[in-house]
Amino acid sequence: MNHDLRTAADGWEEIVKPPMQTGGDQFLTGGSGGDRVTISYLRHRESGEVAARVTFGTGCEGPPGRAHGGSISAVLDEVMGAAAWLAGRPVVTMRLAVAFRAPVLLGSTMMVETTVLKSTRRIVTMQSRLVGDDDGKVHATGDGRYFAVDPVRLGVPRELLDGSYEKYINPRDRHEEASQG
Repeated sequence: MNHDLRTAADGWEEIVKPPMQTGGDQFLTGGSGGDRVTISYLRHRESGEVAARVTFGTGCEGPPGRAHGGSISAVLDEVMGAAAWLAGRPVVTMRLAVAFRAPVLLGSTMMVETTVLKSTRRIVTMQSRLVGDDDGKVHATGDGRYFAVDPVRLGVPRELLDGSYEKYINPRDRHEEASQG
């Protein structure tokens, strides 16, 4: 039985991950074999809440047949970071704490739920939960603190950014770009 209520009829839509990386094999989801992690991002049309559907592949194995705690931690961090970016707040991780509550079987589909607890000019504080798609059981929880960054200085090509990130680009960079044109 699928406990996931995130359907189009309930206001959820699949979305594209923000441009948090600039290419190449990504640590978490990269690799040509597709044996790591697959992540599909979802956003609620009305609330703007972000969630992700996640499957842990065989490349994430820790204990036999189960996902390694490091891969679970990386997924929670990735999805919380993506949720901040999708809210127009480009961030990098300052602190991450994860509590493991139940093993995650390889190949199982899970949901990551995110919540922004607090957002200031420089800091975004978030929580996440890794929930079983088949049983609704919480397998892990995460608390993250993220530092707001200028995505261009971070190395994201400007052409990958839409206008929602403009306010985070260092004013000196905007001035230098204008004077070169």
